[in-house]
Amino acid sequence: MDFDGTLSWLSWVCATFLFSYGFFQRTSTSAYYSDLETEFGLDGAGVGSLSSMYFYIYGIVQIPYGILMDKYGPLRVISSSAFFTFIGALCFSLSPSLFVAYIGRGLVGGAVGVGWIAIIKVIQDDDYFLGKKQVLTGLSLSMGMLGGSLGQGPLAAFCKSSGWRFAMSVTSLIPLFVSICTLIVYKLKRRRGSEKKKEQETKKNDDNNVVAAVTTTIGDVGLDVDDNDSLTICGKLLEAISVRINIYLFTYMLLSFVPILAFASLWAVPFFIQVGGVDRATAGIIATCYIIGTGIGGPVGGAISDRFKQRERQIMICSLLLTSSMLLLVILGTGYWHISISGIIMLIVSNSYCPKPIS
Repeated sequence: MDFDGTLSWLSWVCATFLFSYGFFQRTSTSAYYSDLETEFGLDGAGVGSLSSMYFYIYGIVQIPYGILMDKYGPLRVISSSAFFTFIGALCFSLSPSLFVAYIGRGLVGGAVGVGWIAIIKVIQDDDYFLGKKQVLTGLSLSMGMLGGSLGQGPLAAFCKSSGWRFAMSVTSLIPLFVSICTLIVYKLKRRRGSEKKKEQETKKNDDNNVVAAVTTTIGDVGLDVDDNDSLTICGKLLEAISVRINIYLFTYMLLSFVPILAFASLWAVPFFIQVGGVDRATAGIIATCYIIGTGIGGPVGGAISDRFKQRERQIMICSLLLTSSMLLLVILGTGYWHISISGIIMLIVSNSYCPKPIS
């Protein structure tokens, strides 16, 4: 592997690590929800409100991050976002009051919101990944699910042994490490880009015909870019909304992904504790089955869709499977039977959500 290829892989790794940490934070609240209730005097609705601050800001920043990514490139945005993720996570773990905890949680949600956009930008813009784009997209999603799984059972065990504040303070160092590494990769790629530019200029000076051809090509490409950029941001949004399939996919994601994410990220652990009568660590492990299932179901669903080209039918089947499995999860009774098959049901639920990466 040459140096350029190494830098390309490191860029993808940095983006994937931040995305994975975002999933870790997304599911982490369920590992220490009882501690939040005790320390801040919250009930179930209060914990849900605190946890949802992540999602509120996460959703708001998606379009601004897309604009920043186009203007400054992915690596600079990743490095800055990872640093603010560190600040938010540390602020939350050391929060002396509920107000500060809200600020920290919201800052984390806003900072890690760049994760998936950064991954797509890195994969799509780098010619080194030609022929690997679909595989890397599925692998990136699986890595995100791995981060989410670590925020369930393993984090619950860590919090139980060391306390939630210490556990979250230690894990807050991860985005700081990502920020530093991304900045280093950015500096190396920038230096490498300057070297390649000098090499190209030297080569151009050796052949005037090549210079003329390259100049003409650059001029043509510049005209195309100017035409595309002539659309305003609002114009681009309206153009995207005018495509009917985008409305359908948005509605599907809203009605299928959001309820499952809310359950698995926050309420699955207390549900299994209260209904199933298990301890927090065991409930976290059961809830982790959702994350594992999504990590498997996403790439597998994408492969099935690419193979059979029946996306609408696949979404319908998965939606029916999703509804059926959730109903089974709700109506099951307590006891060993409930606990033994709850993990399997969570796998079915999350695998039925497989159209996400292929839509």
